[in-house]
Formats: sequence, C-alpha cells, structure tokens
Amino acid sequence: PTLVIAILVGVACAFIIQDGMTMKGMFKAATDGYVSQTGHPLVDKILSRGGLTSMSFVVFLLLIAMTLGGILEGTGALGVVVDRMTRSVTSPGGLILATLVSCYLMTIGTGNGMLSIIVPARAFEKKFRDMGIQSRVLSRTLEDAVTLGIALVPYSMAAFFIVGVLKIDAMQYIPYAFVNWIVPIFSLTYGFTGFAIWKINKDAGNSPAESEA
Repeated sequence: PTLVIAILVGVACAFIIQDGMTMKGMFKAATDGYVSQTGHPLVDKILSRGGLTSMSFVVFLLLIAMTLGGILEGTGALGVVVDRMTRSVTSPGGLILATLVSCYLMTIGTGNGMLSIIVPARAFEKKFRDMGIQSRVLSRTLEDAVTLGIALVPYSMAAFFIVGVLKIDAMQYIPYAFVNWIVPIFSLTYGFTGFAIWKINKDAGNSPAESEA
C-alpha cells in the first residue's frame, strides 16, 4: 500500500508541477527513467534516474535467487543442510545462532544479499515453526545478519556502493561500521534470554500472522 500511494502521489505531483506532462511522458519516465535539465550539474545528477529498465538486473537477480532456493528445497538439499546444522539445537538461542552462521556463510560465499536472505529463509522456516517460534523472529534474524552484514563483505554490491559514495577503500570503513557488528550480538542475546522471542499460539491454532494480530 505504501508503494502504491507513493506512486500515485508522484504521478499527481508530476501533472501539477511539471508543465506539459502527458501520460506518454509519464510511462516513458517510469520505464526508461528521467533526465533532469535544470542547468545545475549536481541537481541534474541527483534527479536523473533510470526507471524500471535500470532495475532489471536486480529483478532478475531476485528471480534467480528464488529459483535456486526452490530447487534446493525441492531436491531436499536444504533439509539435509539444516538438519546437520540444527541437529544439536534445543533452544531458540541455538537456532538463531545456526541461522546467523548460515547467513554469514552464504553472504561471504556469494556476496549477494538477496540470495543470502531467501535461501536461509526457506531453509529455516520449518525449523522455527517446529520450535513454536513466530516467523517474524526469523525475519528479524535474517535482516540482522544479511542486510547489515552484506556491507562488511568487500566484494558485495553494497560495499561497491559505499565505496563509490565515500570514495574510500572498503577496509577503511568496515572497522568503523559499529552497528553492523553489534546488532547480531543483540540477536543472540534475545535468543538465549528469550526476550523478544515471540511464540506461536498453538493452543488457539493460530498461524504466526494470526498470533501477531
């Protein structure tokens, strides 16, 4: 809903503010991007963006990641890996630790944030459910590990972006990315203390989403 509202507001603003805006121009900008011609180089650089075409690489990458996750799940490979990693896991803390390790290994091995979220998510979803833990705990753990951790991998797209913006080497900022290093510690603390580890209400027969409601 937020994305839809933002798009509609953007369309309305374009017709109100920009002279001569047409539906054809609107769709062209949404597809191929918008080129600003204000005469100010810095402003033009900020406002000129690529539209849907420029996002094709990310979309294809997402589809490939989901496909790979489905193949690994369908062939039973994920089940074997998760079983080996969680064989001795008996507590939420141990499960979160196994999830973090899996995410970090995937992140370091691929340098791809989307793949490192989707594959472990499909792999550990059943284990979280079996232990009676709501899926939002899994979602939070994945974000703590991958969304923050991917910037610590020098050859990842996230690192390339940061290096391009800051104009420094990756190893110059990584030691100072304190939030990226500290947040996983909180994840483990939550897991081993039980704080913010929401349980599925099995007695009421609710799904995780229903329990949240």
